[in-house]
Amino acid sequence: MGKAKKTLVFGLDAVIAELLEKWIYEGKLPNFARLVREGVIAKHCLVPLPTLTPPNWTTIATGAWPGTHGITDFTVHHPGDPLDKTCSGFNSNECLSEYIWTAAEKVGKRSILIKWPASWPPKMKRGIQIDGCHVHDCIHEIDGPHLFSTVRYPKSIKIELKRAEGWKDIPESFKPPLETEISLGSIRSRKIVGRHVIDEYFEKKVTLHVLIIDSNREGYDQIIVARKKDASKPLAKLREGEWTDWIFLDFPGSLRDPILSLEKFPLKDGSRLGAFRLALLKLSRDGKILKIYSTSISPDRGLFYPENIGPELTQKIGPFPIECGFFGVMRGWLDVETFIKVLEDRYRWFVDASKYLMRKYNWDLYFIQFHSPDLIAHVCLHEADPLTAKSEEESQRNMQFIEKVYRNLDESIGEILEEVDEDALKIVVSDHGAHTYLRHFSISKVLEDAGLLTFRIDPKTRIRRVDWSKTKAYPVEMVHIYVNLKGRDPNGIVKPGEEYEKVRDQIINALCNCRDPETGKKVFSIALRKEDARILGLYGERVGDVIYAVNPEFGHIHGNTLPTSKIGIGSMRGTLIISGPGIKKNYVLKKTVWLTQIAPTISYLMGIPIPKDAEGAVIYEALEDTD
Repeated sequence: MGKAKKTLVFGLDAVIAELLEKWIYEGKLPNFARLVREGVIAKHCLVPLPTLTPPNWTTIATGAWPGTHGITDFTVHHPGDPLDKTCSGFNSNECLSEYIWTAAEKVGKRSILIKWPASWPPKMKRGIQIDGCHVHDCIHEIDGPHLFSTVRYPKSIKIELKRAEGWKDIPESFKPPLETEISLGSIRSRKIVGRHVIDEYFEKKVTLHVLIIDSNREGYDQIIVARKKDASKPLAKLREGEWTDWIFLDFPGSLRDPILSLEKFPLKDGSRLGAFRLALLKLSRDGKILKIYSTSISPDRGLFYPENIGPELTQKIGPFPIECGFFGVMRGWLDVETFIKVLEDRYRWFVDASKYLMRKYNWDLYFIQFHSPDLIAHVCLHEADPLTAKSEEESQRNMQFIEKVYRNLDESIGEILEEVDEDALKIVVSDHGAHTYLRHFSISKVLEDAGLLTFRIDPKTRIRRVDWSKTKAYPVEMVHIYVNLKGRDPNGIVKPGEEYEKVRDQIINALCNCRDPETGKKVFSIALRKEDARILGLYGERVGDVIYAVNPEFGHIHGNTLPTSKIGIGSMRGTLIISGPGIKKNYVLKKTVWLTQIAPTISYLMGIPIPKDAEGAVIYEALEDTD
């Protein structure tokens, strides 16, 4: 057909279709609303199981089921490896199928990717790519986010305050100046070797000196951060609630990305330039409480393809802001308002970088992924849903947080849309939805109670470890259970054949008979032999011997519940909006749509090759001319 000249794909991770549609029709999301008026929206967009980031974004990009593209969970287990060893599902070297952007290159089309999960290392040769690995805990970051605090929080770094000594040019302070130190920089460097992500450790760090002063006789109210103890040469001056601009420093270590080489991109003195920001979250007037937050440290190279795009964007737009994740809120480091500000700053960069790249470089397909719906769901959804919120006030407050993130998404997408003409195909798609839950169930506990999984206490460490000599079944990630099989698994004890089938029956019976002691409800919605899981798109060597899913009451925000699960205000169903040439106007798709159909539909409308392993059909119901 080939009616579309360009295609933009906006990926929204874990966006809740019910909330998005509600706010669209209430007029709160005008840019999403315009796309719906000018195109189609799916009421039954189903996603693969497990309902997770790596497999489902890979399905969107390849048109293939997880069993075909090989990213079968958050991580991937390979036959022959120990059952407790897996490889990252975000590593594109794990993908067995062709991506749509590599298929498009066959006919001279160029793609731009911004933070598309599970797409790094790059597989394209002619396009532009920015990052594309883990949604947080990025393999490229020089260091992750930290909280330096006099008060202990989970995973925070404890600091002590003392009288300042040896400082030059201390400004007037009406109380005796105090000081502390914070250390930044990677003690870990990661590299991808084939299908493995390998950690290498370094002891060197960059130490920053912090001076705390009382500038106005009202108590300690300001900090000065410096590379050396010289207040006249500060990296930053902050009062409570303030953030620095980007700080650039050289950090020890070296570039260790397999796509690039040190010979081609030499680094000065074995160091690399990193950028980060600091925030003074709390400074008590008496100087007893100090909380300083540092963002992830983003390198000036290693996460861009081609490499020269990195310094160019850093100069024109600013450093790439690596995903902060939701752990800062979960650990009590950040309040939700501050967390949302960090997200908004990140997507401001996404918008500015998109506008710059679209104007300067030739492109045909543009893929950009926003992870903020997933992050805010993990932070707020349990407290926002009236089913699980402690009070109506709590529900309303947290719902406002979610709405604010969705409004920011709407504004961001609206700005990017201004850069394209009417002849562009526009697609909004999610990898899965999200919903609340009532309680978690431990799959390990279920197998242990059934006598299939056995633990022992390590006499040296006193840590509980799997006793492989007595373990017949072992859970891997979100939906897989492996039989500890002789001849396949290094510690296998179950014989192939009759005993193997008997153990699988025992696993399935244990799951099917598991009930919540409080309500009597069944915990698991399905438990299937691997050969029966083909109906779910799970098959091949990278799936467990038994596949399961839990009922929504006992699941998570997403991951181990069926794509059709629904509870409270949310569900697992995907979001799909398509607008552009050849697409019906203001139409609701009535038939079931699968994520496997996205890539074939783009290929059809642009007149480019369908990715060779794609299994989905063109979404004919969306087309003006269905013949």
